[in-house]
Amino acid sequence: MASIAGTVLLAKEEDDNMVSAWVDYLYAHRLVDGTYSVTAEKLMLDQEEELITIDSVEGITTPRQFIDAVNRCSMTIEIEVYWSDALKALSELNKDFSAQVQSLVE
Repeated sequence: MASIAGTVLLAKEEDDNMVSAWVDYLYAHRLVDGTYSVTAEKLMLDQEEELITIDSVEGITTPRQFIDAVNRCSMTIEIEVYWSDALKALSELNKDFSAQVQSLVE
């Protein structure tokens, strides 16, 4: 992956079962080459905290690719994405790109 220029949190959800507890994170990254990536991570809250990357999509250049990546990664870790919150976070990386994504999710 190219160097990261910025990262925002798109969604976060805590969950547990009888065996363990964890926090799911969905991040968007803007890379220095102008592309985006989306990463789904799980922080295991057992005796030793462990952060695991569950899924990621790199080389995103279009709003449609971004939406598809968010949908794929969120389904992989079973986290709900509230697009209004995600778009607000994405605008911190690039307002124009966020507006283009917003036009497709409405």
